[in-house]
This record gives sequence, C-alpha cells and structure tokens, in this order.
Amino acid sequence: MDLIVCGDALWISCGTWIAFWNGMIGALASAVLAAGVALLVVSLANHHQQGLADAALEEQQRLASLALQEQRDLALDALTEQRRLAANASRDQRFQYQRELLEQRSSMALQLEAQRAEASKGRYFAATADLVTAVEACANTFRRGGDIEDAFVQMESARVRMFFDSDSPGLMDELESWTYLIWELTKQAAIEWKHPTAERLPLQTLTAATSLMTTSLTQWHSASASQQEEMLGQLRETRQWAGDPSGDYRELLTPDPSA
Repeated sequence: MDLIVCGDALWISCGTWIAFWNGMIGALASAVLAAGVALLVVSLANHHQQGLADAALEEQQRLASLALQEQRDLALDALTEQRRLAANASRDQRFQYQRELLEQRSSMALQLEAQRAEASKGRYFAATADLVTAVEACANTFRRGGDIEDAFVQMESARVRMFFDSDSPGLMDELESWTYLIWELTKQAAIEWKHPTAERLPLQTLTAATSLMTTSLTQWHSASASQQEEMLGQLRETRQWAGDPSGDYRELLTPDPSA
C-alpha cells in the first residue's frame, strides 16, 4: 500500500517535487550538521581558550606569588641587613663612647695627678723655704735673746712638712740629724756669746754648718743625681766634724722597753 501519493502540482512533476524535497532535507540536514559541527568546534575552541586562559591566569598568579615572595625575601633581607648595620653602628657607637669616656677619665686622671704633683711640689718648696728660714733664725736666736727651743720647733715643723712631699729619702734622713746639730751648735754658740773672750769656735762651726745646710737645701732640687750624692757626702762629713749630737737626742726620745 503506498503511503505517499505523488502527483503533479504547479506544473511540476512528482519526481521534481521529490528531488526538491530531498534536496531541501539534505540541505537542512547538512546545515544542521554544519551548525552542530560549528557549535562543537566553537565549544571546543572556547574550552581550549578557557583552558589556556586558566593556565595563563594560574601562571600569572604563580609568577605574581613568586615575585611577591621574592620581594618579601628581599625586604626581609634588607630589614635584616639594616638591623645588623644598626646593631653594628650601635655597638660601634657604644665602643666609641666608652673609648671617649676612658680617654676623658685618663685625661682627667692625668690632669689630677699633674695637679697633685704640682701641689706637692709647691708644698715641698714652701716647706724648704720655711726650713731655710727657720735654720737661719735658729742660728741667730741667741744674738737677739730669743727662745732657742721655739726655733728648734720651727725647724722640725718645716722638716716634717718637707718629708711628706719629698722624693729624696736620703736627704730627709740627713736633715733629721741636722736639725739636732743646728740646735746643739746654737746652744753652744749662745753660751759662748756670753763670754766675749772666748775663741768663738762653736759660733764658727755653727756659721759653717748653717751655710752648708741652707746652700744644699736651695740647690738640691736643681742638682743632678751625682751632685746630690756629693751634697749628701758633704753634709755627712760636716755633721761628723761638727760633733753630731743627734744620736744622743734620739736615745733620750726613744722609750726604754725595760721601763
């Protein structure tokens, strides 16, 4: 049984209509197929491009992350270096400050020591001048009726003050005996002074001893070491020649252990 009845229409034969419709259906099918293929190609292309875009975005993000991490590392290194430099600078500043402080302390200590030495020298010279004056005053005490004991106390006071600032123990040991010698010679000269017919030997001895002692005291500081030794020798010889009584006086002043 025929499902489709074909006939002529609009002066077109049935076969022509069939061919026409076959062409239309084929063209439609081809168009649909082409459209599907195109859509598929476009979809695949879009998917590929999306994949490329996603890959590019991921790469950009990865590179950005690497760049950010590198910047962070550089910043951290720079901060660490700055801290190290700051620490070194601070340490150098502390060292510089401590060095300057030590230099200032050393300079102050030197200045203080120089001031002390200058003050000691001034006291020594003043005591020396006082001793020279006291020796000459003691040697002339009897001439004006003065107290010989007071003159001796003045000599001893000046000698003790010299002792505290002296750097010549040999001279100070010698002077300890000379004050007693001048005192004893002054007493002998005072006794002799009362007898105009005496030979004046104690007075001559006192004059020679006083002259040597005062000359030695005034020239001691400016003399060389060899000259000072020579002066000490002359003082010892003159003291022995003049009859040094200092040993007797020391025995009187030294307490007796058996007492």
